[in-house]
Amino acid sequence: MITMPPTRTRCEEYGMERGCDDNCPVLREGQCEVADELHDNINHPPHYTFGRFEVIDVIEDWGLGYHLGNAVKYIARAGRKDASKTTEDLKKAAWYLERYIKQANEDAA
Repeated sequence: MITMPPTRTRCEEYGMERGCDDNCPVLREGQCEVADELHDNINHPPHYTFGRFEVIDVIEDWGLGYHLGNAVKYIARAGRKDASKTTEDLKKAAWYLERYIKQANEDAA
């Protein structure tokens, strides 16, 4: 049986991990075969997929629930989804935190 070596992405050929950023020569050339998958606005929006972990994976792994999960979501995307709405995203995060704290205080009473 003949086995073929695994194909490498152009990212790997340049010594980069799979992922796109402004320093990627392949992306700058417009020839990135993974850019469409990584910049999928429905399943993996770029404002939630920066860094090593996707925001939804962190929220689920940490079991944050609705209020805390939304706070983390808005903090993570602040300045990334729309730079002109950074303050709005942070205010949304604060709103969810305040609501969570209020509910936790009521539950403790």
